[in-house]
Amino acid sequence: MNYRKANNEQGYSPDRYSTFYLGEVRKLKREDRLDEAIASLLELVDATEEDTLFTGAGVIPAYYEQLAIIFRERKEYAKEMAILARYATQKHRNGDSRREILNKRLEKAKKLFVKNRPAI
Repeated sequence: MNYRKANNEQGYSPDRYSTFYLGEVRKLKREDRLDEAIASLLELVDATEEDTLFTGAGVIPAYYEQLAIIFRERKEYAKEMAILARYATQKHRNGDSRREILNKRLEKAKKLFVKNRPAI
């Protein structure tokens, strides 16, 4: 999925509900096409951050959360920490109920990273 608009092609639109995009991602996950789901979610993260620069509305937390879930399932704790830290630095929407949950998830990911780090 390419969410970037180019030459009038359909791409990411902040006017579309995030559930539309998440439905596409969930379909990829059900089909065990996780690499494609990750690529799509990363594009959506970039798009929501870009949109926030222009609108000031704040990012959509679900894209970051879905990436974190995939990375945790894959035991890729460093990547999980990175996407959650990226979310923490963004402008959040008013009433963002996921903010505290994702901050707690970041702390848990840090602990898992340390616990599962190979001994030197």
